[in-house]
Amino acid sequence: MDWNRLFTRIFFGEWFQNDEISIQMAELRKKAEFGDPQAQYELGNRYHNGTNVAEDPEAAVHWWQKAANVGHKDAAMMLKFSADNTLPAKVFRILGSGRDD
Repeated sequence: MDWNRLFTRIFFGEWFQNDEISIQMAELRKKAEFGDPQAQYELGNRYHNGTNVAEDPEAAVHWWQKAANVGHKDAAMMLKFSADNTLPAKVFRILGSGRDD
């Protein structure tokens, strides 16, 4: 156990946790920008869910696309999921089936 880290978390509380999250996000972004497909996928997920960043569907698709382009299967699945849930796709399904699901 890292006693210094534990003491710092207890003493500084939420401030330290937010700082640590910022450091983790910076490291994740750096890995993603250098081409790490897993980091790109995870960054896309964070933008999709609004986890530690503002929710941004366009940024999510951007990072998933980068990961999918090098064969990341989960990123490709998320791209399909996001494309299937756009308004035009929903309208097409409704008009194509003749009913509202």
